[in-house]
Amino acid sequence: MLKKECGSPHSFFVYINKSKKKVQEIIKDFSQKVRKIPLT
Repeated sequence: MLKKECGSPHSFFVYINKSKKKVQEIIKDFSQKVRKIPLT
């Protein structure tokens, strides 16, 4: 099943897009936490 998914380029792009969204969410969450810390 995993090999079949990797063989299909469509699901590969879907996987990349999902990963990008996750990374963007993590960066957003991280930057919000950083803003709360006073930069002195």
